[in-house]
Amino acid sequence: MSQGQLKQITVYPIKSTAGIHTNHSYVESLGLSFDRRFMLVNPRGQFITARTVPELTQVHTAIVDNGLQVRAPGMPSLTIDKRNFGDMQLDVTVWSDDFKAVWCHRDYDTWFSEFLGQKCRLVFIGDEHDSLRNQADNDGALSFADGYPLLLISQASLDDLNQRAQSPVVMDQFRPNLVVSGTPAFAEDSWRKIRIGEVEFSVEKPCSRCVFTTLDPQTATKSPDNEPLQTLQKYRKGEDGNVYFGQNLKPLNRGKISVFDKVEVLDVRQPEQYVNHAPKHLSAAPLHNQWPAGELKTLLCVAVEQESHDVKTFRFMAKPEHRFHYQAGQYISISLEIDGHPVKRTYTLSSTPSRPDLISITVKRVPKGKASNWLHDTFQAGDTLQALPPAGQFHLGKADQAPLLMISAGVGITPMLSMLRQISDGHQARDIVFLHSAKQPQDLLCQSELDFIASLQPQIQWQYFLTQTTAKEAELLGYQAGRISQGDLAKVADLTTRQVFVCGPAAFMEQVKQDLLALGLPKEQYFDESFGLFECEQSPAVDCQILFDSWDTMVSGNNQQTVLEQAENAGLALPFSCRGGMCGACKVRLDSGEVNTLSDSALTPQEQEQGIILACSCIPQTDLVISQH
Repeated sequence: MSQGQLKQITVYPIKSTAGIHTNHSYVESLGLSFDRRFMLVNPRGQFITARTVPELTQVHTAIVDNGLQVRAPGMPSLTIDKRNFGDMQLDVTVWSDDFKAVWCHRDYDTWFSEFLGQKCRLVFIGDEHDSLRNQADNDGALSFADGYPLLLISQASLDDLNQRAQSPVVMDQFRPNLVVSGTPAFAEDSWRKIRIGEVEFSVEKPCSRCVFTTLDPQTATKSPDNEPLQTLQKYRKGEDGNVYFGQNLKPLNRGKISVFDKVEVLDVRQPEQYVNHAPKHLSAAPLHNQWPAGELKTLLCVAVEQESHDVKTFRFMAKPEHRFHYQAGQYISISLEIDGHPVKRTYTLSSTPSRPDLISITVKRVPKGKASNWLHDTFQAGDTLQALPPAGQFHLGKADQAPLLMISAGVGITPMLSMLRQISDGHQARDIVFLHSAKQPQDLLCQSELDFIASLQPQIQWQYFLTQTTAKEAELLGYQAGRISQGDLAKVADLTTRQVFVCGPAAFMEQVKQDLLALGLPKEQYFDESFGLFECEQSPAVDCQILFDSWDTMVSGNNQQTVLEQAENAGLALPFSCRGGMCGACKVRLDSGEVNTLSDSALTPQEQEQGIILACSCIPQTDLVISQH
């Protein structure tokens, strides 16, 4: 049984120091290659961790040939070279385990002693073939890990915790080796045996948590609220008095694992039961949005999830806290500051209003796209941004209880995810046909979650189309090769009775629309959306002149920003609302010049013929003359 997908792999070469995220790893009997093979000990050989020396979390490592490259605040970089190690072994202790480890070098001891402000030594445990530590109760060799080779946590479990905690908690505070997504919260509690990639793992026991989890990984400071322990004590406390979060794993064989590998559950067990005294604290917040149209609010990012090689999901809570009220399929407009300049973008909400404490946007990295690349490379959990309230006419409420046909391409799946999540959460027995197009299998988003929804909603019919995969390869995967054609649409049962939602690139939607209308679909049953999904690659910067004729203003502009943004930079107050090409509030007339149109879905064919454009969704390509609509 497949349940979830591997989303993150992390190794910690030196115990208690910062982790390294990697896309692939080889699993040995000791755990992940390079994981906790080094450790610092005091002069008595007792292990040193960030529980008592939090500065350790500020030490960052990179794996290089024959060793590590190490850096820390205020220190010169250090190269640890295994070829400098001698044969000397030290008696060391990790908890109750006494064993021997290889002493590395006095120069390394000096570097770490200076940074930590106390005498210490760096030791090495070797590889799985010469490890000097064995645990009788763990049935095998162990690295410098506390008690088990690996730790696994699901993203949903962290999300659940953040809906109860008094302050945001990030995944790095728990220092997992493996993070999985596409599962219900705490699904991992019921797993006994799983397979990821080439490796089977035994799920040994829940992981007890300590004060280490209260450290901010970025600053090494302790949480003033004692989070997450404060909340875990209220709903994840065992009969022994310990609190538990995550599962300890032991590999049953050697092999390779990779990000995006499916998590296959081979055996299950009855999970531990915990008394819950920690209700989701945002439930006490206002039930209604309290977010007037046009008002910017601060959103705090509580999680960032890698969906595919070029797509990330960003999850937010409101500050000050309130529950979000919106329709499944609507969008949100965000304001960013990039390199000192304001940048505004509009993205569909991929979250569902049936889970009102958090909202999410799912963003594809676009080559040379300013906002998407900045979000992918810079924005992280704990950061904030400004946003306008959810809006838009493309939403599930348009369909009432009518049968649905959902058609999407690429990251255009995001509003469909919101709708399907709401339908699944509400246990609605809807007649739904869902057709989705992607380039290759690795471009399919949230497939594990969609498979899970499909198992709960057997009345939903699914079909995936792969446009850059051979027919044979697609067939082996259970998919269809090629684009969604009129013939494929003609096979949809009761087509003309369905409400149809389409989202994807403009050319894709236009072709689908024409095919559907040709097959007899009433035009009023068709809805589409494309804004904010396909950020354009930036062309080489070129200056241009923009005459805002109705405002008697000439602006020295460029071919990088929208007409609306350049008007605002010049101090002009053009009308706007969604900033995503949907509402039509920013209609202006293009009297001369050429623009790159990002979206025109709010315009009628007659308006397009009359030269009407959307200021928020057009980028100058030549000198322009603009007048009021």
